[in-house]
Amino acid sequence: MRIDLMADPRMPELSGEDLGEIDLNSAIRAAIEEANKLTAEDLQDGVHRRFEYRLCAVCHRRVLANPLGLPRDHRIGEN
Repeated sequence: MRIDLMADPRMPELSGEDLGEIDLNSAIRAAIEEANKLTAEDLQDGVHRRFEYRLCAVCHRRVLANPLGLPRDHRIGEN
């Protein structure tokens, strides 16, 4: 099983008025200061992360039936 997690690349919705109120230089400086406080792994986690697992046959069936492991309203096979 391989899981690829990626951050949504879409920008948040901003109006022209919102953009006019933002000091871009200050925002960029603040982002750089925040990034300098993080490790390379922390920065990577904010964008993309890949996990790979080898599953036995029983676990493989369980993951296929409920890939996110969320609580189910019914038993497996009854949904």
